[in-house]
Amino acid sequence: MQEAGERVRINAQLIDAITGNHIWAQRYDRSKKDLFTLQDDIIQTIVRTLAIKIETAELSRVLHKNTTNYQAYDYFIRGNGYLLHRTRMAAGKARKLFEKAIELDPQFASAYTALGWSYHLQVEYGWTEFIEQASQRAVSLARKALSLDDFQPSAHMLLGSVYIRKGQYDLAIAELQQALDMNPNDAGIFNEMGEVLLYAGQTDDAIRFMKMGLRFNPIATPGIYMELGLAYYLKERYDDAVKIAQQGLAKKPDFVGYHVVIAAAYAQLGRVEDAKLSGQEVLRRHPFFEVESYGTVFRNLSDRKHLREGLRKAGLK
Repeated sequence: MQEAGERVRINAQLIDAITGNHIWAQRYDRSKKDLFTLQDDIIQTIVRTLAIKIETAELSRVLHKNTTNYQAYDYFIRGNGYLLHRTRMAAGKARKLFEKAIELDPQFASAYTALGWSYHLQVEYGWTEFIEQASQRAVSLARKALSLDDFQPSAHMLLGSVYIRKGQYDLAIAELQQALDMNPNDAGIFNEMGEVLLYAGQTDDAIRFMKMGLRFNPIATPGIYMELGLAYYLKERYDDAVKIAQQGLAKKPDFVGYHVVIAAAYAQLGRVEDAKLSGQEVLRRHPFFEVESYGTVFRNLSDRKHLREGLRKAGLK
């Protein structure tokens, strides 16, 4: 999107996420005052282009907005763009933009949710020493958003993600189910649900949710490939565990979690030398890795034991 005075130019493209094929493209040049109308026009065009029957409730969901303030909405969109970078600096910039959006429209529920995510990501990525305070801030902002607008799937997803980190898996599942009921096509919600089900010991369901999440969004966050690999490992599908972790490795070579999965799976397959090499890669990226402290997020002791068994076979201690 490009801005010039009171005009805005948007280049919109529709790409098939599975094949990468180009489906549709259009350039729009409108007044900033017409931005919300333009957004609705783009959505309607995509619906017609895909020739998909969308129920009234689903169409209402994608057209749902909770601000009429263009400047607040602009801050919100730009803030979300920064959040996607997943860096500490970008998250700080996003936070300031969300706060500006709230200043302009104190009833803007989605901005409160997004601000909550900026705090939660501090915990997720280790960007703060004040973990409990950041988590509580994320929870209070999510609840504030829901008090303003009860149609906030991202707020329920945020609460679910916070509860996962706290090990409160039943609460997390309940929140994520509410998010899924509101937005049944969101890859992120499927991934979060798959994650919590994995840790809660519901491995078959975890695989189903994570595979659906990857179907909706093949360009997923690094963790999903690791977690799906762990799920396959726990089901003794060791070849599949290696395969999916290697897919993740091709996207983010420095992510240690993939090497953990591959080392344990190779060890269980009897590929001793490959397992040891992967184990060495784990230690190179995480010199203080300890087998006994790995896997504590898994509720089932048998899952922890299974994982640690493979890692020890790979030469890790």
